[in-house]
Amino acid sequence: MSWNTYRFMLPALLCFGLLGGAAELPLDRKQLKAQYRANAQLTPDGILLKSDTAEWDSGVQINPPEGRKFDFSNARYLAVDVENLSKDKQLRLTMHISSGGRDKGSSSHVDLPLREVNTGIGLNPGEKRTMRLYLPHAALFTAPEGGRNLKRPLDTSKINSIAFKMQWPFEPNEVKGLLDCRLSNLRLEGEPETARKVTGMGDAYFPFIDDYGQYRHLDWPEKIHSDSDLKARH
Repeated sequence: MSWNTYRFMLPALLCFGLLGGAAELPLDRKQLKAQYRANAQLTPDGILLKSDTAEWDSGVQINPPEGRKFDFSNARYLAVDVENLSKDKQLRLTMHISSGGRDKGSSSHVDLPLREVNTGIGLNPGEKRTMRLYLPHAALFTAPEGGRNLKRPLDTSKINSIAFKMQWPFEPNEVKGLLDCRLSNLRLEGEPETARKVTGMGDAYFPFIDDYGQYRHLDWPEKIHSDSDLKARH
């Protein structure tokens, strides 16, 4: 089989909708874009990523098939197994995803149409562990009109790309074998926490705290509903 078109069967690389069954993600070399003098090679065992430079952005970007976006809207996490192949150097790597674009003006960083979230991992020589990124679905975390987002929500149905980058480049500019790792079993895990979504409220969301300092939009056995409740439980 040609390296130009090497297909990973799921869940070997990426699992979409764990409860909906596995689906194949075609991945070929054209979807891998090495960044800042890194070398990224697609193999049967995963993506081999190497770099000798300590440049912050050195790494690889995985793009969706041409004309499409990645859809992560039915999962809770994006995860990947990372193995440090170096025998004498620590590995420091970050994973980034984004949605939106810089095609609209904005008055603040929070409102930028292009939003990115990331996570990271540090591995000793020869160590292998999973790097996992919690997916901040806009449907769960976008604040109502007039509120402030505590997380940076993404349109997880339209993810631009997945990027892996060098982190904390404290070394000199050129270090032989500085980045030497294998990325495998890139996958989506779990289901989004849709039960946490506040729906159908519009302007009625505010105020979300009642007269007794409690969250107004949920109920629980010990919740105070009246002055008489308060007196009885004093």
